Amino acid sequence: MTCVDLNASDAVVGCISGLRFEQIAPWVGSLDACGFRGRRIVIHVGTAPQTVAELDRRGYETYDASCLHSAGNGILNEHPRHAEISVNRFYYIWYFLSQIAVVSDPRYVMAIDVGDVVFQRNPSLWLEQNLGEKRLVVGCESLRFEDEPWNAGTMQDCYGPHVWKAYRHKLIYNAGTIAGEFRTIMDLCLQVYLLSPGDRVLYSDQQALNVLLGSKVYQEVTCFASSEDGWACQAGTTADPDLLQKVRPHLTCPSPLFDGEIVRTAAGEIFTLVHQYNRVPEWDLAFKERYGVAPTRADTLGPHSPEYGTRPSTPRSTQPGWARNLLAPLPEPAKSVLRKMYRLGSGH
Repeated sequence: MTCVDLNASDAVVGCISGLRFEQIAPWVGSLDACGFRGRRIVIHVGTAPQTVAELDRRGYETYDASCLHSAGNGILNEHPRHAEISVNRFYYIWYFLSQIAVVSDPRYVMAIDVGDVVFQRNPSLWLEQNLGEKRLVVGCESLRFEDEPWNAGTMQDCYGPHVWKAYRHKLIYNAGTIAGEFRTIMDLCLQVYLLSPGDRVLYSDQQALNVLLGSKVYQEVTCFASSEDGWACQAGTTADPDLLQKVRPHLTCPSPLFDGEIVRTAAGEIFTLVHQYNRVPEWDLAFKERYGVAPTRADTLGPHSPEYGTRPSTPRSTQPGWARNLLAPLPEPAKSVLRKMYRLGSGH
């Protein structure tokens, strides 16, 4: 763990589990090159010392989240058959940034996926120029829940038929490219974690995020950025050549453009973030060549493999995930957090 820069008001934070440095080099290299001058933070679990040492050498703040998985901390319990942190990472971010590595005057926090994002522009500049009076920005996947099979199935597994009916026609907002004012992001991260049935439905964080975004509270403070707004390209739904064959008629924005070096909106604006670039073989090759990266799992599978670029399937059981979530007792640490939030909100 390196020293905290107490003078930095903005922070980019990402979470990794077991990745080698070459697998996160596009994220690191592009962040270092985009002009961002704030805190660069990586929270890790099960990660090789060599990876952490290289991040430290480059001046990143690194935090080991394994301390949160010690005996008695039952709140952190992703699906037991998978070493996955898609839900736990939201707790990590809330804990380390608001409880441990606190700075006196924070402004923006950008919670960005590490394994499949590159930065093409300084994200602080986009927020300064576009956030306005809003407190949060989320990037749209340019599809509605009912038109994207993985999101549709996972939403139903998480929350059941009644919530599905309420959200099936809504646009999908991605959980890997979130940014905004510090306090709002901290609240959102904790709420996403607590709402996600992560111990029963794998990768349930995005569904929890979208349920929260559907509330009036978040609708009033959120900038819902479309693809053409240039915040984040969600290549998994707008450029993946395999998925596009099925969903192109349902896209709410044009597909992005790639000139061999830069990914742009259809209107020609440079995207600040390019997410899921590894779903598009040409983009994947270009970004990895630029940052000198060794092959990752997507390369090993190959672009013609049926698994290439696909989202993981949700583990199934004989009982729907949403039903198991409703019937399960809330862990005591979660109850403690909720009691504290209630006391703060009610002034008690």
